Amino acid sequence: MRPLPYSHSSALATLDRLGSTTPTQLAVQEGVRKPSITRVLAILEQQGLVRRATDPTDARQNIVRITPAGRRAVTESRQLVDQWYRSLLAQIEPEDVQTLRESLPALRALADKTY
Repeated sequence: MRPLPYSHSSALATLDRLGSTTPTQLAVQEGVRKPSITRVLAILEQQGLVRRATDPTDARQNIVRITPAGRRAVTESRQLVDQWYRSLLAQIEPEDVQTLRESLPALRALADKTY
């Protein structure tokens, strides 16, 4: 698999986490402007990774959903990142790996505060 650009994989991962959402809400979650997320979504839609549809409650809005192919791309992207981290961790001392493991709960708590 060819890795997706960060902005694309990040948008897909956010859609995977949120489920369906509007482009505006996705832009807010991603911390980018709406024109930027609109360009990303157009590319992802061309690749079959997301699907856009008219919001049934507000015809002026679009709803964006991740497709099964998009979920597979998120999984593959996470696997590539995991492999990269494993290769880095293999280069450090076991005691340092243990220190990192012990810090994970605090790091997860910080990450959770950003959502």
